[in-house]
Amino acid sequence: MHTKRRNSGFTLIESLVALVILSTAFAFVWEWFGTAVITSEKIESAVELPLIYEQAHDQLELMDFEINREGSFKVGRYTVNWEAKELRSNLSEAHRKSPAWIVALFDVAMEFKIEDRLITSVDTKLVKQWRDDGYSIGTLQ
Repeated sequence: MHTKRRNSGFTLIESLVALVILSTAFAFVWEWFGTAVITSEKIESAVELPLIYEQAHDQLELMDFEINREGSFKVGRYTVNWEAKELRSNLSEAHRKSPAWIVALFDVAMEFKIEDRLITSVDTKLVKQWRDDGYSIGTLQ
């Protein structure tokens, strides 16, 4: 008399089906975590960029555009590359209210980067003034 032995456990097909279902679930969860990380980085940048912009703007206010019209500096973890182009100056005016001073309007382009990855670009305008070295009181007469 033969007794039938009953096998307990999963068959190979059942194991493969379970593995496919489990790997699909992990793939969706992995993608969700990736999206969550990217979204949190974007939110973090959106929150801190106005503060970083204010600090960069304040630093540009202190720079001498007569000598330097481009460059870069660090603000926190951001690198700010900037370039200033003169739009208008009182040197081209027929009559200067303050002949001892040169007053100019600049268009300043700024790029905010983290580790050579561009985060955002901003254009702004700044008014700068400096002494006119060619001015002397005798030039008024």
